[in-house]
Amino acid sequence: MGLDQMIEALTRPIRSGAEGESVELTFKEAAEIGSRFGLPDRDTVVDEARDIRGAHIMPLIQPVLQRLLVELKQTLRFGLKDMATTDLELIVTGPGASWTGIETLLGDSLETEFDVDAEARSCDPAVIGGPGSELHLVLSTWSRAQISLTPDTTLTRQATGRFQTGLIVGTILALMLIAGNAVWVRHQLSRSKVQLNEASYRQRQSEAMKQKRDQFMAAQDALKKLKEMITGSVDFSVDFTAVLHELSLVDQPNIDLTVIDAHCKDPSIGEIDQPIAGSIRLDGYVRGARADIDLHQYVERLKESPMFSSVQLGQIKSRVVRGQPVRWFTLEIQAPPAPRLAQDLLTLHTEAQP
Repeated sequence: MGLDQMIEALTRPIRSGAEGESVELTFKEAAEIGSRFGLPDRDTVVDEARDIRGAHIMPLIQPVLQRLLVELKQTLRFGLKDMATTDLELIVTGPGASWTGIETLLGDSLETEFDVDAEARSCDPAVIGGPGSELHLVLSTWSRAQISLTPDTTLTRQATGRFQTGLIVGTILALMLIAGNAVWVRHQLSRSKVQLNEASYRQRQSEAMKQKRDQFMAAQDALKKLKEMITGSVDFSVDFTAVLHELSLVDQPNIDLTVIDAHCKDPSIGEIDQPIAGSIRLDGYVRGARADIDLHQYVERLKESPMFSSVQLGQIKSRVVRGQPVRWFTLEIQAPPAPRLAQDLLTLHTEAQP
């Protein structure tokens, strides 16, 4: 309860005394009378100097109290429905509870018992925010349960609406989460597929390099035997082992050699003072979309090698190898003889002439 309306009611003109003169109290005087006497009896003297009694001030306060009782009855009837007021604990708080007799008036009018809050009983309206004041009451009862005047059907409808809204929002969030997980899983699968393809490609490249290595090793053994045979028969020492090693250094992963044919020029043909050279024929194919470019680079690297005196690219044809289109090529390579052996042959030839 507050005090403003009851104190303002006491500031209206009061007819007192035998002559019926009107007396008007100031707001401060009215507040002091209410704080001292509360709701006085008819014969209680509240202002002896001006002969003001309870019978003079109660008619001024009565309209305010009647309006309070009507509002309180309606609140209890609509808010509590069928619950009996005798089952409730009703406590008067606020600055208005400091007026003596207020709880008795409320209890008699509503036929129930009211108690007065201890802090409100000692409330001093002049102290702003003090114990029992309206500000102190709001701050101290902020978390207390309040009586709702909303009908049960409205509360049920509101609760159902909140539940449906929460369900819809939860469903949307769940769908968004599922969609996000699906995108993430698809991304991971794509990455795994790319990694698997890269691993397969590296494995194929490794197997191809191993096959080439085996081919070069077999060719190296064959050339070694050929070198020994040629050296023993014509005293010619072109180092085909070094030639094969040089071919392995300039090799490219997407070029496969199918034939390595090495032979020496017959010394009985041509001029004897010409160095005896070795010839190597390479047959193979190039895979991939950049076949022509890779083949050109391969030929240029062979030409740059000091081991070869001449590199000639033969006819290039398009074929299909293992179901894959390739560029088939033939290379003719000239390898010069060892300088020391060539000089020895020239010396022997000069001495043998008549």
